[in-house]
Amino acid sequence: MNFKKTLLATLTTFMVGGVVLSANQNTSQFEPQAAADDKRIYVYLEGGWDAGDQMYIYYWGGSTSNTFDTASPMTQVINDYWQGMFYYDVPVDTTNFLVKDRASGNGNKNSNQSVDISMSSIFLTGPTNYKAVAISAWLGSDGTKRNATTVDNLGLSNSDVVALLNKIDTCSSSTANGFNAYPQIDDLFFTTNTFTGSTTVDDDFGGATTITDKKNRLSENYSRGSAV
Repeated sequence: MNFKKTLLATLTTFMVGGVVLSANQNTSQFEPQAAADDKRIYVYLEGGWDAGDQMYIYYWGGSTSNTFDTASPMTQVINDYWQGMFYYDVPVDTTNFLVKDRASGNGNKNSNQSVDISMSSIFLTGPTNYKAVAISAWLGSDGTKRNATTVDNLGLSNSDVVALLNKIDTCSSSTANGFNAYPQIDDLFFTTNTFTGSTTVDDDFGGATTITDKKNRLSENYSRGSAV
């Protein structure tokens, strides 16, 4: 009888220990996995092109890329900033890109695409500086690619700033759309613009806030290195 009790206790302990061990061994599969971060490119169009109010991006030079005939659609974040302001998040090691009016080809017109643009021209180091890109209007010939000008100062209205901040997540550590993008956001959105801080931001990532509150939270989380 004592032997049976001892054996039962031993088996129970072993089984419990086995369950605990199994849970410990599988914990890592539920932990978030680190992934390569992205950089957000802001581009606006100064004059329309054949395919209308849209923009696609072909990027290359990094660990992943697309092709000229499988270009990715960019997000139009402001529809009345010139002919529209767009953004796209590319892999952090991307070296070059161009934008155009359609996913495949250019409609047999160079005027439906930009010249090549270097990432190093919009993400500057020593000192750190951030640029947006302005794509020129038609240059008088269908055979001529659109010029691309890097722009340091974006003239933005309250509604423009709100639209851009809607797409930023204060709780994310992303360098594309999280608090680690704050230096880029501050440089492009805030440094040269006067805005009404109490303007409501209908945040895509949480409850409504204001321009000032969201700016302050981004700044604080960036300085701290983590979200609260």
